[in-house]
Amino acid sequence: MRAWLPVAALVLLAAPAEARDKGGNYAVYAPSCEEVNAGAKEQAVRYGVLTWVQGFLTAFNYAKDETWDILPMDDLDPVVAGMFDYCRENPKDDLAAAAEVMVEEFWSRRLKALPPG
Repeated sequence: MRAWLPVAALVLLAAPAEARDKGGNYAVYAPSCEEVNAGAKEQAVRYGVLTWVQGFLTAFNYAKDETWDILPMDDLDPVVAGMFDYCRENPKDDLAAAAEVMVEEFWSRRLKALPPG
């Protein structure tokens, strides 16, 4: 694991690039909603969704200009619940699709800069 830390640091220091190809496509590394739905009552799956969402939000904040925090709230439980709701309603999608809906909903309320203080 430690061998990857220098590589991860270099990736984080790289200049931001276009996140999609010219056709608007990008690679998705997200659990399917079918997988999420199958384990919805398992604590490990709920924790997995939480950590996936945290990573997604961090990457989103990093990649978007004028975005310090797309989701300015401390409690992510409602967000995780929303991911599970989305997956129940859209079993053929994945968490990336659910997250895309979420960031569209919160875009106008995002924090554009680090709050003072």
